[in-house]
Amino acid sequence: MSLSPLLKQHPIDLLLEWIAQARSAGARRPKAMALATATLNGLPSVRMVIARQVDHDGITFYTDARSAKGRDLAANPRAATTFYWPELSRSVRVSGRVETLPHTQTEAFFAGYAPAIQRAMRVSTQSAPLADRTALERAIAADAVAYPDVGPIAPGFVGYRLVPAEMEFWAEADDALHDRALFTSQGEDWRVGALQP
Repeated sequence: MSLSPLLKQHPIDLLLEWIAQARSAGARRPKAMALATATLNGLPSVRMVIARQVDHDGITFYTDARSAKGRDLAANPRAATTFYWPELSRSVRVSGRVETLPHTQTEAFFAGYAPAIQRAMRVSTQSAPLADRTALERAIAADAVAYPDVGPIAPGFVGYRLVPAEMEFWAEADDALHDRALFTSQGEDWRVGALQP
């Protein structure tokens, strides 16, 4: 496909369009993205997360602030992410600063999880070493007694928004002349240009 006709769109609108097309093409998790963070000394790490909301304000995701990515973001609030849809042979790379969402917004999102997921998040400290799985399961059972339905927000549960500074769109071509376009934020506007394959 040629990206040329699409370059007059807002890049977030184009991202949303590609997410919708991936969903229609059968992608199981069209909002799954590889999120890369780094410590202040530049040590990078990457993992898969789900984009919970995509709009003109940015890309929202949630995690445990005590996790590796949470600690990275506390020290260095910048990140990059990539969406990839093999069903479409397309990807989008996004990079920019990361801001913390208001606690009320994070609480409201957490309340939408099923009780079993809430329990796992309340009892587990994401990324911490697991010494005894049986003890973890007992703690979850105790939480279920304390909160049979919806319970309080998990300790450390935080919402983040990646505010894009750059967005690169890539569409594969059989002859390796892949279409690539780079959108760069200019305040309220975006500068866009084609990149060589």
